[in-house]
Order: sequence, then structure tokens, then C-alpha cells
Amino acid sequence: MMHQDDISPAILKKSGRRIVVAGCLSTLILCVFLGTLLIQKPKIPDDAIMFVSNYGNLAGQGIFVMDSDGSNITLLSDVPSNDTLYEKLWSFFPQWLPRKVTNAVYHQSPIWSPDGSKIAFLMVPENEADYEIFLMDIASRRIIRLTYNNKQVLHSLAWSPDGEHIAYIASNEPYYDLVQGWVFLNDMVVANIVDSTFDVIVKETSIHYFDWSPDSTKIVYQADNMKYSLYTIDISTRKITPLTDKSVIGQPVWEPNGTSIVFACATGFRNIDLCHIEENGSNFEQLTNTSNALLGAPVWSPDGTKLAFIETTVLSNLDEMIFVVNSDGSELLQLTQPAFLYADLNWSPDSTRILFTMLKDQYDSEEVYVINFDGTEFHQLTDFPGYASQPSWRP
Repeated sequence: MMHQDDISPAILKKSGRRIVVAGCLSTLILCVFLGTLLIQKPKIPDDAIMFVSNYGNLAGQGIFVMDSDGSNITLLSDVPSNDTLYEKLWSFFPQWLPRKVTNAVYHQSPIWSPDGSKIAFLMVPENEADYEIFLMDIASRRIIRLTYNNKQVLHSLAWSPDGEHIAYIASNEPYYDLVQGWVFLNDMVVANIVDSTFDVIVKETSIHYFDWSPDSTKIVYQADNMKYSLYTIDISTRKITPLTDKSVIGQPVWEPNGTSIVFACATGFRNIDLCHIEENGSNFEQLTNTSNALLGAPVWSPDGTKLAFIETTVLSNLDEMIFVVNSDGSELLQLTQPAFLYADLNWSPDSTRILFTMLKDQYDSEEVYVINFDGTEFHQLTDFPGYASQPSWRP
């Protein structure tokens, strides 16, 4: 048996160095680990605005958030890297470690969950060709893939007001018909966020525009069946109810009280107005009365008192303007001056301000703007070398 007295001083000295080195390495690793715990993700404010842009020399298009005054721009949509070790670390500490960006990635169509805690968006995964739906938790930035599709083009995401489902359109590959020519088949799919199940609830030749009812039990949609008619479908029973046999332009939006639907309708030569109908197909009514103008893209204020929409003037180079009107069609108010393009209208949660994007002329870049519902306080929120689009307020 060897005693300490039998160990030479040289051996003791070498062992001591090893212990010191090992201790220093352990301390360093501990310090790095504790340091990462202190690196918190930037907190997203309650009134944040989300948008997409190629800002910041991105090799693609990313999802950003900013404060309601346009400050504190933050990139949300980093993507996974090929660094296996780093990805394993990130899976354990997603709220403390930033994601690495590796290749050109395009993010599209981000939408908030009704409680503002998550977003859903479209992204082309690495080494794949088609968009898929992903979910992101805002607090942790953890990303979950929702769909794995086969040769379908996904678009038009819409979160149900109760937060349990996401509806979207899945466009299939077209086929050629001797009578109809090229036929494009669309599926309307409802994804259950809770149990990750998927139901194809509508199959039509072409589905345009749809909107959830406020109680999340029905969806109104426009189908191109040679009439561009409007229908509602009950999510649980799959019962389809035609709303009108009239030829409509579409873009239906459900009134916040849940009893009626507003949509764009043709009312004469070179005229498209906003019309109103009850959810059972009764009380068809014209809300606006335009002349040589095309109205579209109606958006309800959250309190249900007003509608914002875009007017395209037929007789003046197809310039566009934003208007607001009361829910009964009274007090029509022009908010903006004529411009080449307006898009992406979005009300603030308190129904006092409207986000939108604008192109002043065909040579301009698309940027995000905000204006009060009475036409005051017009402000440009972004000014990027590239573009900014698809803005939406956090609920």
C-alpha cells in the first residue's frame, strides 16, 4: 500500500497542476453557462407591430417586430443551422441562446394567435422546395413545424378566434380538362393546434378569401363555381349553406358581433361597392354607393363600429385611397391621398389606428404606415433599403 510519504514531489507537483487546470476549466464552463442564463431575449411589447422585410441584408425575407412608433426593430425569424452541437444546446436553452442563420430563407404570411402569445407563418424548410406552416412561441422563440405537405402550395392562413385551429388553403397541382381547360383544385384545411390533426373541410375548383366567425364555429368563403358565390360551412357538422346566388366580387369579412358578413359586390358598370348580408343569407343590402370606383379589402374595427377599405378610382390612372365608413354605411371618410398602391389594412386592438403599406408610385418601395381612424396623425413607420409589408398589430 502506497502512502503519501512514498509519492515523489515531482508527481505531487504534476497532479496539482492537473487539478488546478481542471478546476479552472470547470469554473470557466460554469461562468459561460451562467452568462448565457443572463442573456434574455428582447421582450416584445403588448402593442408590438409584426411585419416581413428583407431589411438588414437578409439572404431572404424575415419576420420582424417593432414598437408601435417604429422603434426597436427586432428580427424574430432566425432559422436552424447545421451546427449539430449548437442545435442541441439551443433545444435545451431556446430562451437564452440566439439561433444561427445559415441559408436564404423566405418567411411569409405571419399571423398572431388571438392571445398574442404565438405566431404562425409560412417558411420553406432547408433542402425543401415548398412552403410549410410553422408556429413560434413569442416568449421563448421556440419554433414547431405544423405541416408536412406533398406537392401542395399552402397560403391564406387564418387563426380561429378561440385559438384552437388554423384554417388555410392547400392548392393542388393543376390538371387539364378538355372543356374547362386548366383546372386548379384547392382544399380548405383546418388544423387543430391542440392535437395536431388536419381536416379537409371544403374541396372546390377555386376558393378565394375566407374568414372565421367570431365564435369559431363557422367559416365564410368565396368559391369560383362560375358565380363567385358566398358560402358558410359549419366546422363541426360540415354543413355548407349558400349565402347568395348573386355574382359577387368576394373578400367576405365577418362582422365582430357574428350576425352578418360584409363583402365586395358589383353594383354597376365600373362600380364595386361594399354589401352586407346576414349569416343565413337574408337581408342583402348595399352599404356604399360609389361611382367609377372599385372598393375592396374591407377590414372591421375590433369594436365593430367601422369598416376600413381601399378604393381604386377608375378614371384617374387607377390611383388608390383608404376610406373609413360606419357599420351602417354612414359618414364615409377619405383617410389618405391618392397613391399607386395601398395594401395590408390592419386595425389597432383599441380601434383607433390603422396600419397599412403604401407605394407612392411604381418606382417606390413598399413601407409600413399608420394613421388615426379620423385621418389625423399620418406617420411612416419603416424606411428600409428593401421593403416592408404584411404589418399587423399584436392582439
